[in-house]
This record gives sequence, C-alpha cells and structure tokens, in this order.
Amino acid sequence: MFERFCSEYFLKDVLISNKESLDIIPKRSQRQIWDNVDSEIKDYYIQKAQKIAKKPIPMLTASGYMEYAENGNRTNYEDPYHLRRNELTSLLIAECCENEGRFIKTILDYVYCICDEFSWVVPAHNNQMYLGKIVDCLPKSVNFDLVDLFAGETASVLSWAVYLFGDEFDKISPYINERVKYEIDRRIFKPFLSGSEMPWMGYKGHVVNNWVPWIISNCIPAAHIFADGVTKVTLMQKFMGVLDRFIAEYKPDGGCDEGPGYWNAAGASLFDALEILYSISNGKIDVYSEPLIKNIGKYIMHAHLFDRIFINFADGSPSPVISAELINRYGRRVNSTPLASFGARMFVTASQKDPNRFFCMRTIKNALNFSKMKKFSEENTSIEERQTYLQYLQVGVSRDVVGKIITAFKGGHNCESHNHNDVGCFVVYKDKKPVIIDAGVEEYTAKTFSDERYTIWTMQSAYHNLPTIAGYMQSFGKQYKAENVSCTFGHTGCEFSLNVENAYPQEAGVKSFERDIVHEYGKEGYFELTDTVSLLKPESIEFNLTLADEPEVSDSKLNVNGAEICFESGAYSVKIEAIPLEDKKIIADWQGRKSLYRAVFTPKAVKADYVFKLRIV
Repeated sequence: MFERFCSEYFLKDVLISNKESLDIIPKRSQRQIWDNVDSEIKDYYIQKAQKIAKKPIPMLTASGYMEYAENGNRTNYEDPYHLRRNELTSLLIAECCENEGRFIKTILDYVYCICDEFSWVVPAHNNQMYLGKIVDCLPKSVNFDLVDLFAGETASVLSWAVYLFGDEFDKISPYINERVKYEIDRRIFKPFLSGSEMPWMGYKGHVVNNWVPWIISNCIPAAHIFADGVTKVTLMQKFMGVLDRFIAEYKPDGGCDEGPGYWNAAGASLFDALEILYSISNGKIDVYSEPLIKNIGKYIMHAHLFDRIFINFADGSPSPVISAELINRYGRRVNSTPLASFGARMFVTASQKDPNRFFCMRTIKNALNFSKMKKFSEENTSIEERQTYLQYLQVGVSRDVVGKIITAFKGGHNCESHNHNDVGCFVVYKDKKPVIIDAGVEEYTAKTFSDERYTIWTMQSAYHNLPTIAGYMQSFGKQYKAENVSCTFGHTGCEFSLNVENAYPQEAGVKSFERDIVHEYGKEGYFELTDTVSLLKPESIEFNLTLADEPEVSDSKLNVNGAEICFESGAYSVKIEAIPLEDKKIIADWQGRKSLYRAVFTPKAVKADYVFKLRIV
C-alpha cells in the first residue's frame, strides 16, 4: 500500500521542513487555535498542571526495574514510568493553552528526567524479547538495539515537547534541544538504521500485531522533527515498509483479532500513523481511499454492544477507554458517516477529557477538538447497527432493541493475537446487564506472555462458556480452530453455528461438536444455545458458563440480573462456583465486583453423545 510512496526522490520532494507547522498539531505560536480551545478542557489541564508542578517527579529505580525478573511484577515500575509521560503531556497542553510561561521549567524538568532514564524500554520488553527468556534483570544502557512500544511513545512525547517549546528551550539554553535529539538518535534512530531485526517487525517468522503501528506512529513525528536529509528519507522508507507488513496481515473485513481494546493500539494507531504521514507530506502520502483502511476503522463500531460496552474477546476489557475524537476524525477522513457519527455518540465530556494514556498526539488532538466534539455529540442522530458479522474474523454481534438481549459470538482459532482458548465463546447481556460473560484479562505479569499463559484461568476455555470434555479443555495453537462456521441474519433474528471439535486435543476423544446459537428478536424473543457433542466412547463432560453475578438456582433455571437461563429439568447436577477477584484491573472492568461466578452443568448419566440446550429469556 505504501510502496508507491517510498521512492527517495518522491520523499525528498514531498516531505516538509521540520521548521514548518503541521496541520495535525498547530505550533504554540498559532494563538488563534490555542486561544480557542474549549474553556472546560483548558481549565482541566491548567488545574492538572498546577498540581503536577507542586509535587516531585515520579521516581524510577533500578531495583524497581528488577522486580519483573524477580517476581514478574510489571506495574510497580511501569506505573511511575507512564505517569512521567502522561504528566509531561498534560503540562504541554496546559502551557499551550495558558501561554504565560509558568509551566516551562516544570516541562524542562520532566524532559531532562526522561532523557536521563537508563532505558526507555520497560522491563517486560527487555532483552528477553530476542531469546524468549529473561537473560538479565537490567537493560542495556549504552548501545541500544531495541525499540519497544514505550520507547516509541517516549520519543513521541519528547518530540512534541520540542515541536511546541523548542524556541523557549533555546532561550534558556542551546543544549536542551540538542540533548533531546541526541537521546532520540541513539535510542530510536540508530536501532532502525542499523538493521536491528526487532521481532515485532515480523522478522524470523514473528507475527506482526499492534506493536507495528503503535511504535511507528510514535516514531514518525520524531523522525520529522529531528532527522533530515538521507537519514529522514531512510527512516520514512523503513517505517512505511513495516506498516505495509502490518496491513498485509489484515483480511478485507478489517477485523482486529486482538479485540476492541487493542484496536486502540492497532487500527487507531495505524490511523495516527496515516495522519502524521499525511501532514508531513502536505497530503501527498494518502491511502484514505483504500477500502481496507475504511474497514479497519469501522471495526470498532462493529465491536460495540451498547453504551460504553464492547465485546471483549482476547485480552480485552468490556469497557475499553477509546478516543471518541479519534473515531470521529477517522470516519470523516475515510468518508464514513456511520463511523464519524459513532465517534460523536461515544463522546461524553467526563470520560473524554483525558482518554489516551499512551498516546501523546491523540491526547493533544482531543484537547484541540473538544469543543467540536461536544457540538457533534449534541447533534448526533446515529442509530446502532442491529447485526454485524465479520466473515474473516468469524465474530458476530446481534442486538435486539425490543427484547433487550444483545449477544456476541466467535469462531476463529486458538493462536490469535493476545489469544485466549475460546473458539465458540459467546456473551449475553439483557437490559444492558451482563448475564453470560467473557471475564477478560487481569493485569499483565511475566506469566501472561510466558509458556505458563494458559495456566491462568482467564485464558482457559472452561471460563469461556465452553465445555470441559473428558477432563480436557481447548488447546493453544492455530490448528485448534472452528470449522463450518455459518452466520445468517434476518429481520426476526440471527443464527450462528460452527463445529468446535478441532479446538480440543485428540485426547479428549471428540468425534464431533456442533454449537448452534439462535437469537430470536421481539417481545417474545430469546437466546438459545444447543451443543451437540459426540465422543469416541462414553466420557464425562462439564458444560461451563461464566456469570457476572451469583445466580438463583432452581431445578430448571438460573436467574441472573433479571434474565432466566432455562435448561432441561433433572438432567444435570448444577454447581455454582465463586471466582474471587483480587486483581484490581479485572475488578475495575466488572464495576467493583469482588467475585464472578461459574455454573458447571454435569450430566447425570455418562454417555458418548450429549445434547446440551439452554434458553435465555
């Protein structure tokens, strides 16, 4: 897609000077724009900056870095690491809005502290990225050969600081901008230019995922602001080549197998990269007319369930923080009125004041367009899609506005990015309350991306509304996949079916396993699941449902959040297990619940053939 833009002569001709103001972010001197930033957002950031200026800069220590190797903890180091960058971004916005100079020295303090860090690569992304194991508890701090997600984000926030305040820095000392350039050159540009085979680029059989656009979208502004001549051209060629590799992995429906939360870092970061490329080339690098680019954007709309709730297959949250401003701008760029309107519908001032923890440019754009988004939100008249099916991703959503049941379901395979073993998983909400759920994912630790990943309960099929057969759950690997997947929509409802036998290991002895889902619309509507399982010999089986709340149990039904889950009376022993929640992320994802629940249905007779049916009304 970008190959036609990679000619050295073309790039030399179209790339604008780093002295020029960019369309994407105005210079601080463009006071007509900054002075007209919404007063609500101005006050928000100025008050935030005042608090930041009164407190010490968060500490980063070698012993904190070592914790990942010692006990697997990521957050004790990463939380203050990210806080530094977030607070610097807030200071930049506050000073641009106020323009009185009172936050300049605090900005400078943050810039120098970040430049002084012994590594911009976080512990979880340290040198084990090459070897698949931790080889040292501390990073290289002289010769850098890896750019990770947050080294890229660091380059971005420092570059925007210089873009906005470089002239002020020069009034203080000529060495400030020079220092930032030096650090970005050795930590970002040299690894790219040296030909380092960073795994996230897709070398040596590594699969590309959100790392590509997330990193590249943050490195492009750094290259524009600090590189020139052949170096700048070479970097842009490299960046666009890797983006092409990422886009090539997408199927025509634009589906993101990493889920809506990671769309924030995948499809949305791709859009960030497209926006900055468009801006630094005066619109000459432009791929917005490509159908795939439009579909990658529309995925986030397709994955929506209701209000701020999305499907959360893979490592996802049911309520991810996503920039409504970015979605709206994406829709307008690709001429998709539904997507632009969806962004407007997602805009709520309280949740959108500071919605982009990892994305500096996005956060600044959000502040600049806050007034516009409030207006768009007030004028929005979009209507929710009723039915969505992404054929290549094998993910569907069915919404019944009359019967108030919303369901999402998936096929796929068990080697998707940020995979959970969940082929055939489904979720059900009624009256906007969770009934049958996908629990999601806990905070990341060393275990999350190790060979122990599938010992974590949130990754296992037994907690994804799938049966355990002869003691076996689904297995990890691309060969463990759905077959004969079919989705049919009509005016009165939806039918989804697939074969799941190949998602289980041979030891489970599954001859065939067909899962059928019927969603009937209307006042008498219902959700119905039928699992037809045939085994090679009589074996025990447990049908599992993960529930948001503890159900009331009777002989033939479970009552959960106003929904009735009906099943065959007398055919099963039903056990309700509490799943205590201790992880703060998953507790927050489920609105402070201290437990989720699992219903385990065990047939009273051991057979070779089973039909498990339930209906939700």
